[in-house]
Amino acid sequence: MKQVALLVALVATAALLFVGGTASAYTKGCERGTVGSDRMFGSFRADALCGERGDDRIVGRGGNDKLVGGSDDDRIIGDNGADTIKGGPGRDVVKSGDGDDTVRAGLFNRENDGARDFVYCGPGVDTVYVAGSDVVDASCEIRR
Repeated sequence: MKQVALLVALVATAALLFVGGTASAYTKGCERGTVGSDRMFGSFRADALCGERGDDRIVGRGGNDKLVGGSDDDRIIGDNGADTIKGGPGRDVVKSGDGDDTVRAGLFNRENDGARDFVYCGPGVDTVYVAGSDVVDASCEIRR
């Protein structure tokens, strides 16, 4: 039987939900997942969610979120708001949502991490930084 831990952290009136592991402490302005594969869901306010190792799924929901994938292959969904999304190392799938989002598909301040990332954009004017091997939806604003 697979064990699944569930933690609901209430921060002011905003709720953050972590499934698949116990969240670590709130450090450096970002709520962090575990070294395993986590599911992290933000609130309808501005959140900062950072994955660690493992194949994480990070969903910002509403608000102007900061969403950062960790190492390994992550799925990151911005949803509503003007989000800042960083894929991190690994083969990531990133989907921005409504709002004017900024997406960096690769490593934190570099676009090229050697992995092939997939980026999809929603309504709004999105700015996407990628490397040549990344796959970007035609509706995205691209800077190479």
